Amino acid sequence: MRTGRFCVAFVVACAGFANGDAGTLHVPDANLGITTLQQALDAATAGDTILIAAGVHFGNAQVSGKPGLRIRGVAASKTILDASPSAPTATGPALIVDQCDGLRLERVTVRHARAATGSGAGIVVTNSDQVQLDRVVVVDCEEAGVQITGNFAALSQCEVFACEGGIDVTGDFTSVTKSTVRNDRLRGIGILGSDVSVTKCTVRSIRVGGGISIVGERPTVTKCIVEAILADDSSAISTTGSDPDIAGNKIAGAFNGLFVVYGANGLVRDNVVEDCAGSGIRFGAVAHDLDVRDNVVRRCGTNGAAAVWIDGDAERLTGNVVQDCAASGFVVYSPNCVLRKNRAERCGKDGFNVELAIAGTTLESNVAIGNHGEGIENSGDATVLLKNTSKKNRADFANDGTLGTVAGNSFTTDGAPAPVLD
Repeated sequence: MRTGRFCVAFVVACAGFANGDAGTLHVPDANLGITTLQQALDAATAGDTILIAAGVHFGNAQVSGKPGLRIRGVAASKTILDASPSAPTATGPALIVDQCDGLRLERVTVRHARAATGSGAGIVVTNSDQVQLDRVVVVDCEEAGVQITGNFAALSQCEVFACEGGIDVTGDFTSVTKSTVRNDRLRGIGILGSDVSVTKCTVRSIRVGGGISIVGERPTVTKCIVEAILADDSSAISTTGSDPDIAGNKIAGAFNGLFVVYGANGLVRDNVVEDCAGSGIRFGAVAHDLDVRDNVVRRCGTNGAAAVWIDGDAERLTGNVVQDCAASGFVVYSPNCVLRKNRAERCGKDGFNVELAIAGTTLESNVAIGNHGEGIENSGDATVLLKNTSKKNRADFANDGTLGTVAGNSFTTDGAPAPVLD
């Protein structure tokens, strides 16, 4: 995972917000006549801290042009910012922030954002870099829980649920860590920007959009749990950008599990994908030169899609396992791919399938066992077969294309050894 450059840049950028003259304001504060968050924001200057007492605080607050503000509640369960005292009255977001670099919002719950003409998002941040949200909960808002436009946004231990959408960020160097989005209608976490990381997050029960979607170079998605992404043709995790690092995620109950739409020279490793209607892992036509290793795909493909759908050039697949999927295990739709030490077991169609006229595929040391179609089916050109094992399939090998080097393969049918194909 690429963290060094992100951390250094973030620390340097935030150093400029230190302010020796910063003050502290309280909500409420009888001595200063402050009864609302808006009054405190109006009284604050750059770098000030606003401490909000426990209780429900009604209203819609806005602040602009005050960098380095820190807004902090007692705890998310105790400090509530309620945008609408009589929901569903249309009142707008609970908090709108503009041109406030280095803003920190901590330990509050935001709820009941409504919109007739403006935004119904819970928290809206624009034109602001280095914004931090820590232990913030957003619930029951008409649009996204959190919308941020700015670089170096950092969200940690946040939760968004029962909103129209989850977390939407436009900006480079975004990080979302240990956060949860659940029971929302649209996308769970969506980020447009480069050098983005989503780590140890949970996304569940998204009804229309995808789970985690990143568009930008060098996306990182690690150790996340994504479940019950219910919309047709959506993906639990999708990335569009070169050098992806997608590792250690657990996906269950989506349409497509993991979809690399576009990207080159990245790594997809140690993911577990189960019970998806479409492909467990899919690579788009402009996703190429990826290193794909040690992933597990189970019980996917009920709509007829391959468990592992390889539509990009020169992919390298090593040590991946496909089990009990309804259609084929591994299907190669693009040239010059190399598959080594992968396993396809008990799939409804072929274990490994090289499609018509696809050139330069290498299958080496793969195992196909108990599949209902061919263990290995080749319709490609100059396909290389080395040391593969295929047994107890409906048929162990079928060739409608042309072969390159063929050596050391072991195929059996109905448990009886067949001649070694050399």
